[in-house]
Amino acid sequence: MKGFTPLRDWVVFDIPRMDRTASGIIVPESAKIPLHNIVKVLGVGPKCETVQEGQTVLIHPSSPPLVIEVDGKDYACVNEFQVVGIIG
Repeated sequence: MKGFTPLRDWVVFDIPRMDRTASGIIVPESAKIPLHNIVKVLGVGPKCETVQEGQTVLIHPSSPPLVIEVDGKDYACVNEFQVVGIIG
């Protein structure tokens, strides 16, 4: 991820969004919601001890991420303690 370097124990990832429902209905931009809490890590702060860039992780469902915009694209950030586990 260019243009942003997380600090401390922050974890950065793309925001998974639902573009269409299972039945094919197109979801408008204003109503898009996160599809699931399984995400690929794009960057980690220097104090992260268990999470590494490129890993797929499960984010706690009741821990809303901080959403940032970098170069016109939205990314989500959570602290390392909000990561429930590593998948794979």
